[in-house]
This record gives sequence, structure tokens and C-alpha cells, in this order.
Amino acid sequence: MRKPSADRVLTALMGLVSLFVGASLALVAYVLAGKIGEDHRATLDRRVTAVVFDKRVVNEGGGPNGGTRTDTLVRYELGDKRYTSRLRRGSSGGEVGDTVEVAYDSERPDRPYTVAYAESEPPSDASRITGVVLFSLFALAMLGGGALLLLTGGDL
Repeated sequence: MRKPSADRVLTALMGLVSLFVGASLALVAYVLAGKIGEDHRATLDRRVTAVVFDKRVVNEGGGPNGGTRTDTLVRYELGDKRYTSRLRRGSSGGEVGDTVEVAYDSERPDRPYTVAYAESEPPSDASRITGVVLFSLFALAMLGGGALLLLTGGDL
């Protein structure tokens, strides 16, 4: 029996890697497609008054998209339970000691959002659709390339 050449082994390995990457991209496209039209803002149906107890400047790293952001930390009570959390999706504009209204999902009261975010328009689905199309195209290219490498052994 003939031993496969190093080129054939490398080609088969590249084909398998390509198939794996293609399948992974297809899975990502499937997950993204399921999120089209979904917006969790509708579940932010409750409001509570919270106290701003800290503001922290967070360094987001260097580069063109780096910089800093200010996290607002709030405390609030619901029934007999007290919550302390970072305010999500923007800043309340309040200073330490101020009271602010926050929105939360009744099933996740530990995750407060700004009321401005809860009442804003949801983003367009165009970016999600574009993502699904691009991931699908890349997945097809990787799957096709991987299958071609495995079937032909690199001899075209």
C-alpha cells in the first residue's frame, strides 16, 4: 500500500479545517437569523426609582475604537430585596446621590436599563440580515472549498 504524500495529507487537513469553519459559520448564520425581529426592549416593562451610588470611568483599551466610558452604578429596592447593579445602555446623567428612574424586566430585576433606552426605537434589522447573508456566503464558500479539496485531493 502506498503511503500518502505530505501534500495530500496537508490538502486533506485543509479540506477538513475548511469544512469545520464552514459548518461553524453556518451555525452562526442560523443563530443570527433566529434573532431577526427580536427586541428585548418590550420586556422592560417595569420602572423603579434608584439611587446613583457610584460613577466609574472604565478604560476600553487603545486603538481607534478605544477610549473610556462612564459606568453608572445604582441601588434600588423591590419588595424586601435590595439590588446593586451597573446601569445598562447609557448613563442616567445623574450624579452620585441623585435619584433616577430605571427600567427592568420583571423576570430579571437585577439588570436595570436606562428609561431612555427602554423607550427608544429598536434598531433596524438590516444589519442582522446583512450579517446572516454574509455569514451564509462565507459558510458556503468554506464548505464548497473544503469539499472540493477533499474530493479532488488538491488536483484540479
